Amino acid sequence: GYVVVYATQTSRDNPNACWNWFRAADQQREQGEPAILAAMVLDVARRFDCDLDRVHVAGLSAGAAMAVNLAHLYPDVFRGVGVHSGLPFGCAHDVASAMAAMRSGGHPGGDCGAGATTPRVPTIVFHGDRDATVSVRNADRIVGNAGPDAPGHAALQESVTTARAADRFGFTVTRTRSLSGRTTGERWIVHGAGHGWFGGSPGG
Repeated sequence: GYVVVYATQTSRDNPNACWNWFRAADQQREQGEPAILAAMVLDVARRFDCDLDRVHVAGLSAGAAMAVNLAHLYPDVFRGVGVHSGLPFGCAHDVASAMAAMRSGGHPGGDCGAGATTPRVPTIVFHGDRDATVSVRNADRIVGNAGPDAPGHAALQESVTTARAADRFGFTVTRTRSLSGRTTGERWIVHGAGHGWFGGSPGG
């Protein structure tokens, strides 16, 4: 009942086979890797007669950062974004600033995409608070950037829930909604978790 486009990077295009989410050319609509990925998704969606109002993007780590780029650049294609241990749009412009954003949640003098004017899509973020690869501070900034996009319409309703999965991690969920009731973001902070998938194999 659903179709997945499972795109992978090559070591030829990135030494770690990671998406180049931090490059200026990959933070522009109709350029670089975002343009290729969006075109792939649209091609497959049309071939399989998918509902174009139910197309979403998700990723982990560099894939999560690229998913954020795609949602930011192509809100007409992607109606929601899932971000696992990722970074906000526009928080880096080269490898050095990418490493700084990963360590601290933003490069010196950077605004991590604040003030962007493109429409936002509903965003869900998962991040471990013991993540030593990508700072958990990035989770707040991603959800913050997913807020209402109309000037003077920044008011949000926020609810916080803390719980524990059976025999696994505890977590805190913060949900934000606009005053009209539209869900803009969910932030799941998983306590004690590092940089890896929290479900399935215990090896991450």
